[in-house]
Amino acid sequence: MCLSLTNIAAIGCGQLHSLAVGADGSVWSWGSNSTGQLGRTTGSTSSPGIVPKTQGVVQVAGGGSFSMALKEDGSVITWGPETLLHNARCLVWGTVRLFHRECCPASICPPQCRR
Repeated sequence: MCLSLTNIAAIGCGQLHSLAVGADGSVWSWGSNSTGQLGRTTGSTSSPGIVPKTQGVVQVAGGGSFSMALKEDGSVITWGPETLLHNARCLVWGTVRLFHRECCPASICPPQCRR
């Protein structure tokens, strides 16, 4: 398959979905969306689409049914139900303190978890 994305700064993938970061900091997703891992209101699709609320992203990663994005300011956002932070309050992942929310996508680094 040939995708029509241009000006891509970074790529990542999950088990059955793919992610790309545009040069403008936007996130694009495509593939399986069985549990919301694409972060947008669509079924599974081979057509890339922009994930809302993901401006200023520099890197992306995915897993079985979740996706994560690192923003320029060091905060992390995640979407999909299986975020590795399930049932967590505040966790430390690298140097970023994380907080799980059932939103898609949403910030998972609220003020009470930051140093």
